[in-house]
Amino acid sequence: SATIGPTATLSGSACGQLLPIRLPPTSTRYDWVTPPIDNGLLPADAVPAVEYFFDHPEDVALVVYRVGYEGVGFYHNADQPMPLASLSKLLQLVGYGLAVDAGTLSPDQPVAAADLEAYYLPRSDLGAHNEALRDLDEDNLSLKDIVWMMIRHSANTAADYLHDLLGQRRLEELVVEMGLGEHTAPCTFLGRFLAMAPPASLSNSDLDLYLADPRFYGEDLVRMSELYRNDSSYRAIIQSYWGQRGQPSVLVQREFVAEFETQGTAAGYAALMAGLVTGQIGSPTSNAAMRAELEWPYREFPSNQENYQVIGYKNGTLPGVLTTAYYAWPNWSDQPLVLVLFYRNIPTETYQQWRRDLPHDSFAHWLMSNPNAIHIMHVWRDTAAGGG
Repeated sequence: SATIGPTATLSGSACGQLLPIRLPPTSTRYDWVTPPIDNGLLPADAVPAVEYFFDHPEDVALVVYRVGYEGVGFYHNADQPMPLASLSKLLQLVGYGLAVDAGTLSPDQPVAAADLEAYYLPRSDLGAHNEALRDLDEDNLSLKDIVWMMIRHSANTAADYLHDLLGQRRLEELVVEMGLGEHTAPCTFLGRFLAMAPPASLSNSDLDLYLADPRFYGEDLVRMSELYRNDSSYRAIIQSYWGQRGQPSVLVQREFVAEFETQGTAAGYAALMAGLVTGQIGSPTSNAAMRAELEWPYREFPSNQENYQVIGYKNGTLPGVLTTAYYAWPNWSDQPLVLVLFYRNIPTETYQQWRRDLPHDSFAHWLMSNPNAIHIMHVWRDTAAGGG
C-alpha cells in the first residue's frame, strides 16, 4: 500500500489549524481543610502525592473509574485543561494505528536513521533517544520501531517523526474525533524546545511576543523546527549553542510550560484509555498493536503481573508537571479500570524529588489495586470540603 514520509510540505503549516494554540491558565478555587489522612491505608511511597492533592487541589486533576461503573468513579478537575507533557504522545499512537488501518502507513515501512536524527536536539529528552537506539539496529529501522521508541522510552524524536508523518491538521482533527474535550493544539516537541531558547540572532523568540500573538508562536516553532531538520548548518549552530548552555533555564521552561504546553483534560484522556482497553479504537489488529506498545510495564515488571491481568501506561514529565494515564484490569475487578492523574505547578525541589521517587505513580497504583481506594478518596474529599 502507499506510504508517506515526513517532508516540509507535510509539516509546513502552522500549529493551531483547528485548535487554539493557548488557553489562559485557569484554576478552580477550593476552600478545603486538609483532612486527617490515615497513612495506614496508603503505601508509604504514595503519601506525599495524596497530601499534595489535598494541599493543592487546584493544581491536580484526577479521574478514575471502572469501565461500566463510571457513576461511582472519582472525579476531580476532570474537565479542567492542564499541561499534558509526553502524555500527548497518545495522539500520535492512535493516529498511527488508524493510519495503518487506512493503508496510508505501514508498520514495516523503513525509516532512515538520518531522517530520525534530524529531529534530535541534544539534552532535551533526558537521554530517551539514545537509550532507545541502543536496543535497535539503526541500519534497519522500521516505523513500528519508531512507535516503540515513542511509547517505551518516550523519545521526542520518534513522536515528532510520527507527528510529521500524520500531519499537523490530522492530529488536531484526531483530538476532535476522539472527543477529548477542551484541548490545545499539539505542537512538535522540537519546535517547542527551540522556541524556548534559540540564539537571539536566529529568531525573534520572546515569551511576551508569543503571548501577545499566539498564532505567531504556532508559526514560529514550525519555521524553526523545519529549518533545524532541513538545514545542517543551522542545526550545527543550534546544537553548539545548546551544548554550551545546556538547556533553557528551569525558570524559562516553567514559564513556557505554563503558557504554551499542550493542554487536555483528565476526563478526555480517561475516555481515550477506556476506548483503547475495550477495543473501541481502531480495528482489532491496530487496537491490539497499540495496546501491545502501552502494555510494556505489564511485561517488564513482575509486580504488575501479580496485581493485574493487564496494564497499559503513558506518562509525561516537564518542569513542574507530572502526568500519568493508565488502563488496567485489577485482579479484584470484573471490569477494566482507567485512571488519569495530572499535577501542575509543582515546586522545583518537589518536582525533582518526585521524578526520582514517583509518589504520584504509587498513588495511581493504590487507586487501581485497592478496591476500597475510590471510596476512601470520596470520604477524605468530603471531609476536606466540610461535608464529612
